[in-house]
Amino acid sequence: MRSTGIVRKIDKLGRIVIPKEIRNALRILDEDNLELFLDDDSIILKKFSFMKNMNGIAQNLLDSVQKTLNKNILVSDNNSIIAYVGSEKEKFINKKISKSIMEMMNLRTSLRNQSNLEIVDGLFYNVNYYLTPIVSNGNIIGSVMTFDKDVITDNDIRLVDIISNFFGKYMDN
Repeated sequence: MRSTGIVRKIDKLGRIVIPKEIRNALRILDEDNLELFLDDDSIILKKFSFMKNMNGIAQNLLDSVQKTLNKNILVSDNNSIIAYVGSEKEKFINKKISKSIMEMMNLRTSLRNQSNLEIVDGLFYNVNYYLTPIVSNGNIIGSVMTFDKDVITDNDIRLVDIISNFFGKYMDN
Protein backbone atom coordinates (compact mmCIF):
# COMPACT_ATOMS: atom_id res chain seq x y z
CA MET A 1 0.00 0.00 0.00
CA ARG A 2 1.37 3.42 -0.88
CA SER A 3 0.63 6.62 0.98
CA THR A 4 -1.00 9.53 -0.84
CA GLY A 5 -0.21 12.02 1.92
CA ILE A 6 -3.89 13.03 1.98
CA VAL A 7 -5.68 13.13 5.35
CA ARG A 8 -9.45 13.62 5.73
CA LYS A 9 -11.74 13.91 8.75
CA ILE A 10 -14.86 11.83 9.17
CA ASP A 11 -17.96 14.00 9.66
CA LYS A 12 -20.60 13.46 12.36
CA LEU A 13 -22.54 11.09 10.10
CA GLY A 14 -19.46 8.90 9.50
CA ARG A 15 -18.84 10.15 5.95
CA ILE A 16 -15.52 10.86 4.33
CA VAL A 17 -14.81 12.56 1.01
CA ILE A 18 -12.58 10.72 -1.43
CA PRO A 19 -10.46 13.41 -3.12
CA LYS A 20 -11.14 14.06 -6.79
CA GLU A 21 -7.55 13.17 -7.78
CA ILE A 22 -7.99 9.69 -6.30
CA ARG A 23 -11.47 9.24 -7.83
CA ASN A 24 -10.09 10.23 -11.24
CA ALA A 25 -7.04 7.98 -10.95
CA LEU A 26 -9.24 4.99 -10.06
CA ARG A 27 -12.05 5.99 -12.45
CA ILE A 28 -14.58 6.19 -9.62
CA LEU A 29 -17.67 7.97 -10.92
CA ASP A 30 -20.65 9.46 -9.10
CA GLU A 31 -23.06 6.71 -8.09
CA ASP A 32 -20.37 3.96 -8.37
CA ASN A 33 -20.58 1.24 -5.75
CA LEU A 34 -17.60 0.66 -3.48
CA GLU A 35 -16.95 -2.49 -1.48
CA LEU A 36 -15.37 -2.16 1.97
CA PHE A 37 -12.81 -4.60 3.37
CA LEU A 38 -11.13 -4.78 6.75
CA ASP A 39 -7.46 -5.74 6.97
CA ASP A 40 -6.17 -5.57 10.55
CA ASP A 41 -6.34 -1.82 11.27
CA SER A 42 -7.06 -0.73 7.68
CA ILE A 43 -10.24 -0.09 5.73
CA ILE A 44 -9.86 -0.88 2.04
CA LEU A 45 -12.27 0.53 -0.52
CA LYS A 46 -12.57 -1.25 -3.85
CA LYS A 47 -14.78 -0.53 -6.85
CA PHE A 48 -17.60 -3.04 -6.81
CA SER A 49 -18.82 -4.66 -10.01
CA PHE A 50 -22.09 -6.54 -10.20
CA MET A 51 -20.90 -7.84 -13.58
CA LYS A 52 -17.56 -9.22 -12.29
CA ASN A 53 -19.39 -12.19 -10.75
CA MET A 54 -20.88 -12.91 -14.18
CA ASN A 55 -17.56 -13.56 -15.95
CA GLY A 56 -18.09 -17.33 -16.22
CA ILE A 57 -21.60 -17.00 -17.67
CA ALA A 58 -20.42 -14.18 -19.93
CA GLN A 59 -17.51 -16.22 -21.28
CA ASN A 60 -19.69 -19.29 -21.96
CA LEU A 61 -22.28 -17.15 -23.72
CA LEU A 62 -19.65 -15.42 -25.86
CA ASP A 63 -18.02 -18.74 -26.75
CA SER A 64 -21.41 -19.98 -28.01
CA VAL A 65 -22.31 -16.79 -29.89
CA GLN A 66 -18.88 -16.52 -31.53
CA LYS A 67 -19.57 -19.70 -33.51
CA THR A 68 -22.34 -17.76 -35.28
CA LEU A 69 -20.89 -14.26 -35.22
CA ASN A 70 -17.22 -15.10 -35.93
CA LYS A 71 -16.09 -11.64 -34.82
CA ASN A 72 -14.33 -10.29 -31.74
CA ILE A 73 -16.84 -9.80 -28.92
CA LEU A 74 -16.31 -8.47 -25.42
CA VAL A 75 -18.38 -7.96 -22.31
CA SER A 76 -17.21 -5.35 -19.81
CA ASP A 77 -18.29 -3.99 -16.50
CA ASN A 78 -17.78 -0.26 -15.92
CA ASN A 79 -14.06 -0.75 -15.47
CA SER A 80 -12.63 -3.80 -17.23
CA ILE A 81 -13.27 -6.56 -19.76
CA ILE A 82 -14.78 -9.59 -18.00
CA ALA A 83 -15.22 -11.86 -21.05
CA TYR A 84 -13.80 -11.92 -24.56
CA VAL A 85 -13.74 -14.09 -27.67
CA GLY A 86 -11.54 -13.50 -30.66
CA SER A 87 -7.86 -13.31 -31.41
CA GLU A 88 -5.34 -12.01 -28.87
CA LYS A 89 -7.48 -12.85 -25.82
CA GLU A 90 -4.58 -12.15 -23.45
CA LYS A 91 -4.55 -8.50 -24.59
CA PHE A 92 -8.16 -7.97 -23.51
CA ILE A 93 -9.37 -10.24 -20.71
CA ASN A 94 -9.32 -8.55 -17.28
CA LYS A 95 -7.79 -5.37 -18.75
CA LYS A 96 -9.18 -1.91 -18.00
CA ILE A 97 -11.37 -0.53 -20.74
CA SER A 98 -10.18 2.73 -22.30
CA LYS A 99 -11.66 6.09 -21.33
CA SER A 100 -13.17 6.34 -24.81
CA ILE A 101 -15.08 3.07 -24.27
CA MET A 102 -16.25 4.36 -20.87
CA GLU A 103 -17.45 7.59 -22.48
CA MET A 104 -19.31 5.68 -25.20
CA MET A 105 -21.03 3.48 -22.59
CA ASN A 106 -22.08 6.50 -20.58
CA LEU A 107 -23.87 8.00 -23.60
CA ARG A 108 -26.55 5.40 -22.80
CA THR A 109 -27.05 4.55 -26.46
CA SER A 110 -25.78 2.02 -28.96
CA LEU A 111 -23.00 3.14 -31.29
CA ARG A 112 -21.99 1.76 -34.69
CA ASN A 113 -18.93 3.21 -36.37
CA GLN A 114 -15.60 2.65 -38.06
CA SER A 115 -12.56 4.30 -36.51
CA ASN A 116 -9.15 3.92 -34.95
CA LEU A 117 -10.55 2.78 -31.60
CA GLU A 118 -8.72 2.47 -28.30
CA ILE A 119 -10.32 -0.56 -26.65
CA VAL A 120 -7.97 -0.96 -23.70
CA ASP A 121 -5.44 1.65 -22.62
CA GLY A 122 -2.75 1.97 -25.27
CA LEU A 123 -4.20 -0.56 -27.77
CA PHE A 124 -5.69 1.04 -30.88
CA TYR A 125 -7.42 -0.89 -33.66
CA ASN A 126 -8.72 0.47 -36.96
CA VAL A 127 -12.00 -1.46 -36.96
CA ASN A 128 -15.72 -1.42 -37.53
CA TYR A 129 -17.50 -1.75 -34.21
CA TYR A 130 -20.86 -1.85 -32.51
CA LEU A 131 -21.14 -1.10 -28.79
CA THR A 132 -24.22 -1.17 -26.64
CA PRO A 133 -24.43 -0.50 -22.90
CA ILE A 134 -25.80 -3.04 -20.43
CA VAL A 135 -28.53 -1.34 -18.41
CA SER A 136 -29.95 -2.79 -15.21
CA ASN A 137 -32.52 -1.01 -13.05
CA GLY A 138 -31.79 2.19 -14.98
CA ASN A 139 -28.03 2.06 -14.32
CA ILE A 140 -25.27 1.34 -16.81
CA ILE A 141 -23.38 -1.65 -15.42
CA GLY A 142 -21.26 -2.53 -18.44
CA SER A 143 -21.22 -2.95 -22.20
CA VAL A 144 -21.13 -5.48 -24.99
CA MET A 145 -19.10 -4.74 -28.10
CA THR A 146 -18.22 -6.50 -31.32
CA PHE A 147 -15.41 -5.27 -33.55
CA ASP A 148 -13.74 -6.47 -36.69
CA LYS A 149 -12.03 -5.29 -39.87
CA ASP A 150 -15.10 -6.60 -41.75
CA VAL A 151 -18.43 -4.79 -41.82
CA ILE A 152 -20.71 -5.15 -38.79
CA THR A 153 -23.96 -6.60 -40.13
CA ASP A 154 -27.52 -6.26 -38.86
CA ASN A 155 -27.32 -9.87 -37.61
CA ASP A 156 -24.15 -9.00 -35.66
CA ILE A 157 -26.01 -6.09 -34.07
CA ARG A 158 -28.99 -8.28 -33.15
CA LEU A 159 -26.74 -10.82 -31.41
CA VAL A 160 -24.87 -8.11 -29.45
CA ASP A 161 -28.21 -6.56 -28.43
CA ILE A 162 -29.46 -9.97 -27.26
CA ILE A 163 -26.35 -10.42 -25.10
CA SER A 164 -26.73 -6.93 -23.62
CA ASN A 165 -30.44 -7.43 -22.92
CA PHE A 166 -29.75 -10.83 -21.34
CA PHE A 167 -27.30 -9.37 -18.84
CA GLY A 168 -29.50 -6.36 -18.13
CA LYS A 169 -32.53 -8.55 -17.39
CA TYR A 170 -30.43 -11.08 -15.45
CA MET A 171 -29.04 -8.34 -13.21
CA ASP A 172 -32.52 -6.77 -12.75
CA ASN A 173 -33.47 -9.91 -10.83
